[in-house]
Amino acid sequence: MNLNNTTIIGRVGRDPEWKDVGKGLCKFSVAVGKRYKKGDEWVEDTTWFDVAVWGEFGKRMMERLAKGSLVYVAGPHESRKHEDKYYWTLTAQTVIPLEKREAPPAATVADEELPF
Repeated sequence: MNLNNTTIIGRVGRDPEWKDVGKGLCKFSVAVGKRYKKGDEWVEDTTWFDVAVWGEFGKRMMERLAKGSLVYVAGPHESRKHEDKYYWTLTAQTVIPLEKREAPPAATVADEELPF
């Protein structure tokens, strides 16, 4: 039996993008930070994950996520190495926004430029 499941909590690094491939694909990145002490100094290290969410589930995530959103993501991962860097891609089976996305403020007549 093989098990390939990764669970992360982090911040969305860029607004989700929609790709019209297959059933449709929502793509975004998530930054997962780690802080540790090295000698007398605190060091911050960030690992970036590319996340793929397919189909109708992906469409719902397009509406609920934005750059900076705190999110929980779980699913199988793939890694690849390019030059000296590793890249991680999660095919999300679970995505849970951990913060409500704020709606833009309602427009009022005073906000619009009047023609006179």
